[in-house]
Amino acid sequence: MAALTSLPSETLVEILSLLSCPDLASTARVSNHFHLLSQPLLYTAPCLRRSPEMPNTRATGSSLEIFLQTLLTPGRETLASHVRTLHFEFENISVEPGEEYWSGYTTPTEPHPITSDTPQPQGRQLMILLDLLPRLQILHFSPPNYRPSFSRLLESAADEMTLPCGLNSLREVHCPPTDDSDGVRWHTLRVFLQLPQIRLIEVTCINRFRISEIDRGRGASSSTVTHLRFSHSAIPDWLLSNALLVPIALTHFSYSIVPSRGFLLSEFMATLVPLRPSLQYLHLDFGNMVLPSELQLPHNHASLREWPLLRTISCSLIPLLGGGPRDGSPRLMDVLPPSLQELEILWDYYWSFSDATDQIVEMLAEKRWAVPYLERLAVVAESGMAQGVLDNLVVACEAAGVSLVKDSFCW
Repeated sequence: MAALTSLPSETLVEILSLLSCPDLASTARVSNHFHLLSQPLLYTAPCLRRSPEMPNTRATGSSLEIFLQTLLTPGRETLASHVRTLHFEFENISVEPGEEYWSGYTTPTEPHPITSDTPQPQGRQLMILLDLLPRLQILHFSPPNYRPSFSRLLESAADEMTLPCGLNSLREVHCPPTDDSDGVRWHTLRVFLQLPQIRLIEVTCINRFRISEIDRGRGASSSTVTHLRFSHSAIPDWLLSNALLVPIALTHFSYSIVPSRGFLLSEFMATLVPLRPSLQYLHLDFGNMVLPSELQLPHNHASLREWPLLRTISCSLIPLLGGGPRDGSPRLMDVLPPSLQELEILWDYYWSFSDATDQIVEMLAEKRWAVPYLERLAVVAESGMAQGVLDNLVVACEAAGVSLVKDSFCW
């Protein structure tokens, strides 16, 4: 049997890429050859997260501080160039006075902050880390549940045109919801929108407090974002309008809505109009919330019929049709764009299952002129395909040549 080391390096890298991090770390200790092959893989996607196995004390330092010390150790400067994806969660410590005023180290004569004896707050440490990663492409980070000093540092650096080097190559930003995370500041979102290579932004919601009238009118000068996703949001219409005025080339827009006091569905739908020329995917999720009558949608705001590029719609019936047949809502087939290829109806309690099914069956019967390119259909609840899908819906899909699928279309 041929020795493993006789295989081409490219083949060995493919094999090593299948290993878990602990196994990969063990492999890196086998020999110099395996060390050189394993090292880039070990540092491609570091995860700096809270862990019960890593006590967070001044004696040991946080995972972020340890990682920084590793990258700044003499002889290991090239490790940072391997990082493509960074996962980071803020610890609940490191809130120290003066953090929000720090804007980075600027002169080579100054000692590097992380190498000094004074403990550095995590906001500063993250800014330093981002400045060390020249090829970073994807950033996952949870906003802290305290006043977001990292956001202030980021915004200050943007105003001074001294953003960390790693943000220049960044293509995706993900801020997933966590138990102790807060919304992303509007100013921070504006910085992300202006990054030169950014394509996808996903945030839980926008922290809109303390936004002045001047801030309402300020937007990014340009943006390359094509995918924008808000989850569990209750963003005011004017603030959403400001965000959507910038990335006019959006192809994918996703919004999981938590209607709140003052939320007007008609005004919300009106804010989506700037997306009409480019949008290909639309996801609107109201969950199982029943909207009061004053929040229901006037029918003339709902139609997506004139959206020329819309291919996929994942949506509950409320934003499309309002309160249902009893209040004279339009037919489903009259509000869907002819270019539609995939339709996902997200189940909500406001519509009875029979009424919703009747609407879908009617649309399928008129597929030839209403939605001639429709290929896939799903009727789903939070747990997957809605229970009790009626036989007539299955028959209608077969007759129209449409696949009834269980997979969600949400990207």
